[in-house]
Amino acid sequence: MTRLYCYLLIALATGLCWSSVRAHDFWLLAHPFSAADGEPIEISLHVGENLVGRSLARRLRNYVEFSYVRGRQRVDVPGERGRDPAGIIHDYSRGGFAVGYQSIRRFGEFTRTKFSRYLRDEGLPAVTLPDGDRDIVEHYTRYAKVLVDGGTTDADSTLTDFGFRLELHALQNPYRLGHGAPLELRLTWDGRPASGLLVKAFCAAAADRQQRARSDGEGRVTIEPDCTGTWLVNAVRLEPSTESGIDFESYWTSLTFQRP
Repeated sequence: MTRLYCYLLIALATGLCWSSVRAHDFWLLAHPFSAADGEPIEISLHVGENLVGRSLARRLRNYVEFSYVRGRQRVDVPGERGRDPAGIIHDYSRGGFAVGYQSIRRFGEFTRTKFSRYLRDEGLPAVTLPDGDRDIVEHYTRYAKVLVDGGTTDADSTLTDFGFRLELHALQNPYRLGHGAPLELRLTWDGRPASGLLVKAFCAAAADRQQRARSDGEGRVTIEPDCTGTWLVNAVRLEPSTESGIDFESYWTSLTFQRP
């Protein structure tokens, strides 16, 4: 087997792997979510559904940004290539911080039946499909954030804006919320309020009780983090593509945190 043939097989396998997960959730987890006495925090990347799935190793070719907020600065998340968990943070703000991840732009393909189901499941509006019966082609980009509790109220940077094209912002630190208190979120598109998008939220321990609400004119939505454990909040935006051979561009955003 030639070296070129091996490279082609690896490239094909990688493409099929990412293509097969394009319509699944993508999220970050912190280990642990709450830091104590400066202990290291590992950050892992996950793909699947209902907070169940597989973790992904660190691959430089897969992301545009993988950073965290330390004080007033954005700093690259340290980690070894090919490692899972993908990052490990030693130097961070004691008051809490956020980690953000932006994937590269990926290619995906759907049958028309699966594409219609995808629109319905994600609460996306009906769109005009191209003529004929060929598969629907899209490019997709994923933006993910995880909030980490630093254990004190000093230098809290969990609410930092990463400037992602589609981004979920927590308007309060979820680790400072009282029991039963609602959490306000804001969804932005190119830095402006993103209204009318379906926002879904659920807890790992009760994934069947998904909370769903559409962002209002200010991009705001309120959830009730009434379950102990890891929470995932996400939303999707779909745009017609202006690029030849590509029908749509989709943008996926997620936010994870933990409720004690």
